[in-house]
Amino acid sequence: YDQLTDQQKVLYSQMYTSVQNMTQTFMVQDDVSKTDIETVYRCLTCDHPELFWLENKYNYQYMESTGRIVSVTLQFNQTADDIEASKNAFNQSSNQILVGALEYDNDYDKEKYVHDMLVGNITYDLNAELNQSAYSGIVKQRTVCAGYARSFQYLMQQLNIPCYYVIGTSEGEDHAWNIVLIDG
Repeated sequence: YDQLTDQQKVLYSQMYTSVQNMTQTFMVQDDVSKTDIETVYRCLTCDHPELFWLENKYNYQYMESTGRIVSVTLQFNQTADDIEASKNAFNQSSNQILVGALEYDNDYDKEKYVHDMLVGNITYDLNAELNQSAYSGIVKQRTVCAGYARSFQYLMQQLNIPCYYVIGTSEGEDHAWNIVLIDG
């Protein structure tokens, strides 16, 4: 978020509010480009692993005469069908891990506990439902690298340990991982 322009921050706020309110389509307030939407969407999904019901795709509409983007339509996955039950399951499963982590006095031990719990309880599964989300790791315990990384990021955020979700490639394949700040 901090790396966005002022105009992109407005779009980010609109998009975040729409996801929180489960509003699929919103009107764009400023003149934004396709690149702005891509950047903001990527930043939002990298900053907020708790928005597990947000699908990894969106659409936008534009004025054919001017090319101006007028609205964005977000897509939600099946957890949105009963969002309260999904949030409850997510929070309960997260809290089970967090309670154990809070028994430790320092960030390193908390981080290691969360890491070990996730690695010990999640199965890597390319075919897992919702495998790009924290929900797949924390609740379903079947995911891929993105689900591991988003699960870990969310739990670190809850422990007030700075943690970033990172995307890139490893050996030519798309990959996700985390950067964590501990003891400087």
